[in-house]
Amino acid sequence: MKISGRHVRKGANVLVNGRRVPATIKLAKNDRVDITLDALPEVGMHLMQVQNPSGLFSNDFIFHVTPELKDLAELQKALETAIFHGDLVETKRLIASGAQVNALPKDGGSPMSTAAYHGHLDILKHLFNEGARANFENGDGNTPLHVAAFAGNLEIVRFLLGKDASVTKRNKRQQTATDIVSSEWNESTAGFYRAIGEATGKTFDLEHIENIRPRIAKLLAAHASSGKSTKRR
Repeated sequence: MKISGRHVRKGANVLVNGRRVPATIKLAKNDRVDITLDALPEVGMHLMQVQNPSGLFSNDFIFHVTPELKDLAELQKALETAIFHGDLVETKRLIASGAQVNALPKDGGSPMSTAAYHGHLDILKHLFNEGARANFENGDGNTPLHVAAFAGNLEIVRFLLGKDASVTKRNKRQQTATDIVSSEWNESTAGFYRAIGEATGKTFDLEHIENIRPRIAKLLAAHASSGKSTKRR
């Protein structure tokens, strides 16, 4: 890594997280210092200092270690599994290990949409704390708001609206979140929910879905007419 530093002397040591580590320091022109660690620490954020032979320490330099692409793919898959099961502790651990909150795995899902679909509000809040974007689209162009509305998760719909989720954003079928829950309830609609549930390992309470859809549609329509949420982030 390259840092800018004055008064670094030959024979200086490198410390990572307060401990001396094997490393090579090369002094270049214009106060540039090239540092090569013999071995990288674990994935995550770390603090590095340079200590001159005289004992003087530099300020802390922050650097991040990211996982290899193969490892990252495995982390994302594990994160989706943890969110599916509502495991907040494991979700936190995986994100701390490098799993991305704004990511789109090959299966077309995303951490946000998975949490919204399965009704895990505690996990959704943590994803936001880690920088998740309210209008991040999954493979079908659905935002977490689309997904929460479809799944009948009114509390999550309200939470997302409070985070500036867009009610005007359209998925690849050109539907807004309001459109998702505005169609007439009939046996065909109920059958669609059954099919989606079987494909995703989720059992829908169809009576609840039938009753909650009009309430969600009314809330979304009111939010849209108020002009409070039109952002596209």
